[in-house]
Amino acid sequence: MNLELFNTNKTRGKITIKGINYEFETDLTPEEFEYLSNYISEKIKEQEDRMMFMRNNVEFVSVLIAVIYEIARELILLRKEQSELEEKLEKIYKRIEACI
Repeated sequence: MNLELFNTNKTRGKITIKGINYEFETDLTPEEFEYLSNYISEKIKEQEDRMMFMRNNVEFVSVLIAVIYEIARELILLRKEQSELEEKLEKIYKRIEACI
């Protein structure tokens, strides 16, 4: 999935994602946005039956997408934090090895 599948507007280094009842502005990198869009697509497919049942309830679907977006955004932030922690641990291990 890519940016073209969303109604997006790239301004000021940010990506605005618009739907019927939702709008997100994000400052994700293209790689992070790719991860986000793939995650959202996967979760929407998992909820497809539920969404088909509720298809006339646009508000429900919009809220569902908003929740999926927030979860994916948190996952991206956690991945960044994990990378930073791994780098810090690597530096600590190198210091310990240098002392031995």
